[in-house]
Amino acid sequence: MNTNSQQNSIYQRNNKKKIKNILTNLALLTATLLVCYGICELTFAIWEAKLLKTMGVFIPVDPRVDGAAWEVDPNQASKFMWQPDGNSIVHIRSPNSKLMYELRPNAEISEIIKINSHGFRDYEFTKEKPPNTFRIIVVGDSVTFGWRQKLEDTYPKVIERKLREALGSKINIEVLNFGVGGYNAEQEAELIKTKVLEFNPDLILIGFCPNDGQIGFDGGLWWHFFRGRSRTLSFLKLLSIYNKIRKDILYILRSAYTEIASISNQYKIPVLVCILPMLQGEELWFPKEFPELLDNLHIPYINLVKSFEGKDIKKLMLDTVHLTLEGHKLVGEIIAQHLIEKGFIPNTK
Repeated sequence: MNTNSQQNSIYQRNNKKKIKNILTNLALLTATLLVCYGICELTFAIWEAKLLKTMGVFIPVDPRVDGAAWEVDPNQASKFMWQPDGNSIVHIRSPNSKLMYELRPNAEISEIIKINSHGFRDYEFTKEKPPNTFRIIVVGDSVTFGWRQKLEDTYPKVIERKLREALGSKINIEVLNFGVGGYNAEQEAELIKTKVLEFNPDLILIGFCPNDGQIGFDGGLWWHFFRGRSRTLSFLKLLSIYNKIRKDILYILRSAYTEIASISNQYKIPVLVCILPMLQGEELWFPKEFPELLDNLHIPYINLVKSFEGKDIKKLMLDTVHLTLEGHKLVGEIIAQHLIEKGFIPNTK
């Protein structure tokens, strides 16, 4: 064997050793990274669970079921199972990350709850406003949506009925229910910006529930649509939200209503916030700093909590936030009267 052949052979052996060493090191690095990632996932899963508890985010008893809709018919859990694509017959992931989820268009949830083609719990209506029509759109959460009532018994439809009775043929009144169960103030602001404006409202009502400044009070919807496959990434996103709320307890409300005020001013559409009560023990509660925030933003409001004081709460509220049939009737009548008295409806002041 000549010298060149020997050198070639040595070179090839050395080269094979280098490649083998590189592959071995890559395999060890990959294995180490996987082990580290697994440890991180386990660690952050534990931390995430603690942080969710601290923040009061609702975690469903059975994560396989859309718990926010299940209570409509508890005997048919299988009907509300999350499907392979992560959606249910009621709620679907929104292409808008700020909304997170929406109601499934044309869904029939129960005999009394049906979703229209636009994805809202109301009769079919057109984006184009009919002639001589004053269109009011009500934004809110499950209190506005009305899980336990027929559509015509929800407070938005009570408002519509009372205004029509009071005004007669002077002007056609439409009150459209855009309530989506579980939405907080941030989601409601985004809904106004991206959907409500498309329907040309003359007035926007916001049914403010005292938990609108928090996240995850929605039967597990926020938790379901927020969390990704990685516990590490979910925890870091959650921690970022937690730190903002910890620094400013009104962070979500301040951010959302600043945007709502801007939209109202830009499009010359008045907004009225209707502050609904929440039961804390035996006491009616709402965040006392909230009216001051609205005053500073020049957003008018009506405090409905005062209208509940001194009354039999059991006849007005089903639980800590949701209204009974009588509660919806009371709220709708008071708001309708307020709209007339304060001149929100043309030629009625």
